[in-house]
Amino acid sequence: AQDALTLPSSAIGTFVMAQTLGGVLASALFGIISDRWGPRYVVRLATAAGAIAPLFALAMYLTQGVLTAQAFPFVYLVLGVANSAYMLGFSNYLLAIAPGESRPIYVGLSNTILGVMTIVPTLGGWILEVSSYTFLFCLAGALGIGAFAVAMRLRSAQATTSACSSHPTDSLARP
Repeated sequence: AQDALTLPSSAIGTFVMAQTLGGVLASALFGIISDRWGPRYVVRLATAAGAIAPLFALAMYLTQGVLTAQAFPFVYLVLGVANSAYMLGFSNYLLAIAPGESRPIYVGLSNTILGVMTIVPTLGGWILEVSSYTFLFCLAGALGIGAFAVAMRLRSAQATTSACSSHPTDSLARP
């Protein structure tokens, strides 16, 4: 935002506040959604937010209008929404679909994949060095849309929970 959109460095504080606000509000809302409808819906909303952020950033970059400075914090608000869904969405969904005896394997594999994902920001920086913001935001948006498409095909966690559980997340609350 500072380099490509020439926003002042003072905008960083606004971005941090927007991302924090998005995370706090989404956590409260995602808790209700997960409790009422299950973690699959939280995953869907998080992946939608993950797709919206780079696409909105791309729109701001391409238009560079007078409202860019006022509208760009929306990118960080949406990133806060997406980032807040890990435990309430992804982790709970994983635990809900994993057979009881295989949960440690599922969690271990998930953590291994997340560990490998720590190189993604470095990869993003390299992609930017060899291409452009437009390409990077298009790629991130396309990957986000792909993740959302996969999330829309997730099966209900209810089908994999025990018959004693009345709700897919009930089995998560008890050991």
